[in-house]
Amino acid sequence: MEIKPIETIYNGYRFRSRLEARWAVFFDELGVQYEYEPEGFVLSDGTKYLPDFWLTDLHYWVEVKGNMTEEDKHKIEQFRYDHAKETEGDVKAWRDGMLWVVGNIPTKSQLSSYGFPYNYEWGDYVWSIDADRPYIPCVCPVCGKPGIEFDGRGARVCADCCNYDKGYTGTDEKVLKAYDAARQARFEHGETPRR
Repeated sequence: MEIKPIETIYNGYRFRSRLEARWAVFFDELGVQYEYEPEGFVLSDGTKYLPDFWLTDLHYWVEVKGNMTEEDKHKIEQFRYDHAKETEGDVKAWRDGMLWVVGNIPTKSQLSSYGFPYNYEWGDYVWSIDADRPYIPCVCPVCGKPGIEFDGRGARVCADCCNYDKGYTGTDEKVLKAYDAARQARFEHGETPRR
């Protein structure tokens, strides 16, 4: 028996699953602008791939996976390979358009002191962009602007206003509040999370 995800309407989008809708709640709460499934790709091996989100201000693609299949892994790895090959030698172009892969929304007890889940490989919580991982949600320690940076190094979000060395903010109260809002989001019986 195949268990199918429940389509969910939120913020004007019809998401394919509740998990995707909960990540949308997370992005809204954190203040990250997104588009849902704005563009699909034909990969170099002929595979068709449609990432779940485009984070418009951060220039990241996001793939939400509750259950990672071998086919899913193949598409993700092929997308990463094609992107790396297309942007070879251009670090800015490579960074713009990277793919961030996530699983279930973590609880505070599942996060390390830096803010990433203890298991961030192909498992329940996947927090990666290419080989350099984990990339995790964080905020600039000075102005609070949200971002997704390696190790949750919030100082990388706003190089203009922040002179901290690394500024780990993956467990900043703003980020934890966004996780809570996403986990607590209910869509049953016509309920809609507050925005």
